[in-house]
Amino acid sequence: MYSLLTLIKKDLKAYLDQPTGFILLIIFVASISYIFFTAIALTNEASLRPLFNVLPWLLAVFIPAVTMRLFSEEERDGTLEILFTQPIPGLNVILGKFFSGVLFVCIGLLFTIFIPILLATAANLDIGALIAQYLGSIFLIASLVSIGIFTSSSTQNQVMAFMFGLVLSGILMSLGLDLILGSLPSPIALILKGLSPLSHFSNIARGVLTIQDVLYFGAITSTFLSATYFSVRRKSLSHMSALYSNLQIGIVALVVLSLLVGWFGSVIGGRLDLTSNRQYTLSDSTREILRNLDDIVTIKLFASGNLPVQVSLTQRDIDDFLGDLESSSSNVRVFRINPDDDEQLTAWAELSNVRSVEFNVLGQDELQLKRGYFGLAITYLDRQTSIPFIDSSETIEYQVASSINKIVNSEKKVIGFLSGHNEKDADMGYTYFINQLKQQYDVAKIIPEVDGFVDFTGVDVLAIAGPQLPLNSKTLDSIRKFIVDGGNALIFADAAIIGEMDTGMYAQKNSSELEALLESFGVILLNNLVYDSRMNQGFPIGSGSYLPYPYWPRVTPLDRSIAGGAEGVVLAWASSISLNKVKGLEYVSIFETSPYAAIDIDYLDITPGRPKDFVQQDFDKRLMGVAVSGNQQNNNPNYRMIIVGDSDWLLDGLITLAPDNVLSGLNLVDWLAQEDALASIRSKVISGRQLIYTSRTHKNIVEYGNVIGVPILIGLIGFLFYMRRKRISLRTYEL
Repeated sequence: MYSLLTLIKKDLKAYLDQPTGFILLIIFVASISYIFFTAIALTNEASLRPLFNVLPWLLAVFIPAVTMRLFSEEERDGTLEILFTQPIPGLNVILGKFFSGVLFVCIGLLFTIFIPILLATAANLDIGALIAQYLGSIFLIASLVSIGIFTSSSTQNQVMAFMFGLVLSGILMSLGLDLILGSLPSPIALILKGLSPLSHFSNIARGVLTIQDVLYFGAITSTFLSATYFSVRRKSLSHMSALYSNLQIGIVALVVLSLLVGWFGSVIGGRLDLTSNRQYTLSDSTREILRNLDDIVTIKLFASGNLPVQVSLTQRDIDDFLGDLESSSSNVRVFRINPDDDEQLTAWAELSNVRSVEFNVLGQDELQLKRGYFGLAITYLDRQTSIPFIDSSETIEYQVASSINKIVNSEKKVIGFLSGHNEKDADMGYTYFINQLKQQYDVAKIIPEVDGFVDFTGVDVLAIAGPQLPLNSKTLDSIRKFIVDGGNALIFADAAIIGEMDTGMYAQKNSSELEALLESFGVILLNNLVYDSRMNQGFPIGSGSYLPYPYWPRVTPLDRSIAGGAEGVVLAWASSISLNKVKGLEYVSIFETSPYAAIDIDYLDITPGRPKDFVQQDFDKRLMGVAVSGNQQNNNPNYRMIIVGDSDWLLDGLITLAPDNVLSGLNLVDWLAQEDALASIRSKVISGRQLIYTSRTHKNIVEYGNVIGVPILIGLIGFLFYMRRKRISLRTYEL
């Protein structure tokens, strides 16, 4: 062990005693920082996935440059033979160079830790996923360093060692690209994809450590270390000797064993989900739904055998998920069916409402279309539902859990949308939102009678989405009575009506008379429009371009159990709320702006591109949504209400720009309908995290501190090492 540590120290010191080592570190850190901040400038998402998407390709270039001299230089100078004549095990020589290379590259990786450290000042990062990503990076580094020292041991020329390592690493990486594999038959493509470090690293980069991925990296590392040992030892042995033959047999056996471990590791289950909300692990709510089953639920996965390679990782996640479902309850049966080339199974899939879909596959000369099945059918007693096509593993738990809940509970709750006052509904811009609601609830349109009376019989949740015409007193009385008698209400109230003229956009006061109803429950809708100059959604102006538009503030959901786990929801022309709390009621804030929001009480001209100036003291957090529960009358059942100062946030057009809006809106309905289990499951799939910089200076510190500051820090450390070596040399010379 002492000799191994000495060798590691010797080779690591060789890196740090040369300016070349620090130059490589500076180039590596500056490149990855620049690419990362360029990528997140387009999305403003607080995630390190862009960094770890590009990291494998940078390592594929960086590591051959780091390892090219480890063996080739010593072999050229004749010092390698001296090492092997010392009383040091030959394996220790190889391991010493391997670990020194890994440690040096990890030093470069360590300097990237300033990226999440500084980003954490502007966002709430997923620390668990970050840990998994850095662990995966170390596994990837070990495998690429093993390739690098193998190529270095194969030649005395450092340039040739670099080129050989670059090509070999590049080929293995490319095997994970759909662009390369798309023209190959699916079985061959899947085999080659499984051989690529890129495929296994991408899985870990999500935040999940699986046994099969760890075994793969262990197998590829041991394979190339074994090849390196053979490459080095064969030069000092007679090819006719028995020792050389035994070496060949031993190395071949070790390589085969490593490959078998890596190959058959794919059939070994087990994974560690390190994401903050355990997104890839069954939630307690899903397990509770499964435990309460009183009969068998059958889940049939219809998956073609020739699915394109781009679906393979999703299919792997789905297989893991279905295995978790089956092991969680004795009343869950899972069947995997390949409908290809079997007319009876094909008909079964079609009857189960799982249709074949067309996949775009890049062939050798052109884009080709391939048809296949990849969907789920769920059966309980004589009831059936389906997921015709699985497009992502991110939302599959909620889709399956809600589908099971729907067919097990035959009676759906009713969501009633009030109509007759220019409210928004399925015919007034809420098409997508209501279609999503219909997957779990019955949706009805509630129309007042001629005199204004409203019959809410059978309605579980009343939705009032931005009325623009006055509600008469009898309608308001009907709504109030419905609520205090134990009803649940979702109220989106607009203080202003938005319109357009030739000269631009304008807003005028809304007179829906909802204010009096809300005030009776202690909620005051303020007569303003909220304006956030920093945290807002850009206004689309065509061709993928956006104009900063402060009247579309991005607000933060405060209570995950009610509004879900989105990091940001976009409101449009929204008004703030204040509270005058009523005894017996409980108030929970659910939406709040950033500290840089102001209020516009004139709101006449709101045309994009014509911002208004606000003084600094006007900036503050603004309450935009509140949940109310309880009852001020003790002899009545409790009710639930949600009030948001905006009805435009769930319009079809805005949802396309802010998809988290619809998920958060559905969560609000789940909470009101007291489907708390579904709400908690849904919150797992809302994972967007937005960066919130306090100022332009803050943003510059985060970006340039990494792109420029950290490379300068590395340069200063290198200079200190140089001065230290210089002092030691002068002291030695004087002696």
